Amino acid sequence: MKQLEMIKLTKEEIQVAKSIQSLIIQHLDDIVSSFYQTITHVDELKAIIIENSTIERLRKTLETHLIELFDGRIDASFLQKRTRVAEVHYRIGLEPKWYMGAFQNLQGTLLDIVHRYVDNREESIAVSKVIAKILNFEQQIVLEAYEKENVRQRQQQYERVKEELKGKIMLVSEEMTEITEKASSSIKELFFSSHEVHQSVLRGAETSRDTQLLAAEGKEKLSGLEARIGSIFTYTNNMEETVQRLNRSVVEIGNVINLVQEIAVQTNLLALNSSIEAARAGEHGKGFSVVAQEVQKLSRQTKSSVEKIKSYIVQTRTYTEEVVHAIQEVQTFVQESKLESEATEAAFHRIVQSMSSSLGDVEKVEEGMKTLVQSMEEIGTATEKVVASAEVLQKAAASV
Repeated sequence: MKQLEMIKLTKEEIQVAKSIQSLIIQHLDDIVSSFYQTITHVDELKAIIIENSTIERLRKTLETHLIELFDGRIDASFLQKRTRVAEVHYRIGLEPKWYMGAFQNLQGTLLDIVHRYVDNREESIAVSKVIAKILNFEQQIVLEAYEKENVRQRQQQYERVKEELKGKIMLVSEEMTEITEKASSSIKELFFSSHEVHQSVLRGAETSRDTQLLAAEGKEKLSGLEARIGSIFTYTNNMEETVQRLNRSVVEIGNVINLVQEIAVQTNLLALNSSIEAARAGEHGKGFSVVAQEVQKLSRQTKSSVEKIKSYIVQTRTYTEEVVHAIQEVQTFVQESKLESEATEAAFHRIVQSMSSSLGDVEKVEEGMKTLVQSMEEIGTATEKVVASAEVLQKAAASV
């Protein structure tokens, strides 16, 4: 009623609308044809008609609608029919702009008929005003119902989306809680494992340092051993030279002994000849015979002693040759030991360098493990916050 009052559509004017119903019925075919001729020029509207109905069926519906529109009654039935029109328009997807445009076309056609067939100018103006008001009221009712249906559909869609979102939030929050709890448990285990690894790295670093110190000490001892081996090699060289000189002295002594031996032989021959000559001399040669015998005795003793010395010299030469051979073997062994010592020292040097490099890597790993442990602690804290946030989200979703 307020809407009727606003557009000043009175009962008398509604009866005026009733008075032109017969005129509209007479030209109903022209009005409907003009209406759908305009609509079918719009591809979008034509597609809606083809998809949902037929032109012929819609023509009959519009004819009935126009007759009822100018029936001179605006009651509950009138309003319900307009509401159904709005519901149908919404269901088939007709936008309000096309509905309003179509009604403007319909209004123009009706006004043309009134102007053409109502001769009285004042009556024509009055009828035109009534037509405009009725069509305006029709649009108000339809558009209001259209908007209510739109709001209702949106509300239903909102409720569906809200329920779906609520369910998804609940599901996601539950899954997130479960995942974060598992992640938290895994992170704790990883934290303990990383802590143990960190301790192992620390022990490994300490062991590497100890090993580096031992390797350095071993290198120093090898250097000392190499120096002592070098001294031994020098001493053995000197000893070999001394023994060689001793051997040469023994050879020279042997030569002297040979000479003494020859002298002893000659002395023995000389003593023998002297004895012979003393025997020839008779009584005068007795003293000389005694001397010759003593000389011969001394010669035999000298020969015997020289032979013993010669045998000792032979043994001495044998011993010196054995000593020289042994010294040469010692020299070979010392030389090999020196080479092995140098190789070992080089190996220890590489070990020390490798240990230094390994120690550097271990120290880097140690720093990395410290960072990892710190990161794991931060991740654990963040995971706890995620769990708390998931619980808050779940509670919020449940309260929606």
